[in-house]
Amino acid sequence: MIGFIIIGHGEFATGIYSACKLVDKTYSNVKAIDFLDKDSNYELENKIKLALSELTCYKDIIVFCDIFLESNFRLSLINSIYDYDRFTILSGVNLPIVLEGIMIGQYNKCNAVKLVETLKNEFPNTFVHMLN
Repeated sequence: MIGFIIIGHGEFATGIYSACKLVDKTYSNVKAIDFLDKDSNYELENKIKLALSELTCYKDIIVFCDIFLESNFRLSLINSIYDYDRFTILSGVNLPIVLEGIMIGQYNKCNAVKLVETLKNEFPNTFVHMLN
């Protein structure tokens, strides 16, 4: 199974995850990280490290980011470099992309490469794909 991190400005991540749970269920392989006004980049980095530590049992991790090249995207990228082969980062995502990705990852038991390929086919020119 694939681990997922949803990360975004404000309450984007928990909002997206909340909507995903309404459609299907609560997922143990998904962590949502909000980058709030009060959070420094250091606090965000610690939230990312905590989420990563909770997903150590997953061979592949897909990070869904809201805005390309913003703080959360850069920090996700920096954290993923240390274990490059495990990470795929998708930026500029929305609810349909995240929901579809999580559901495919949950029920089809595919790897991250295949899942991203499927998302690219279903949502062409919609998000930026970095790493892996």
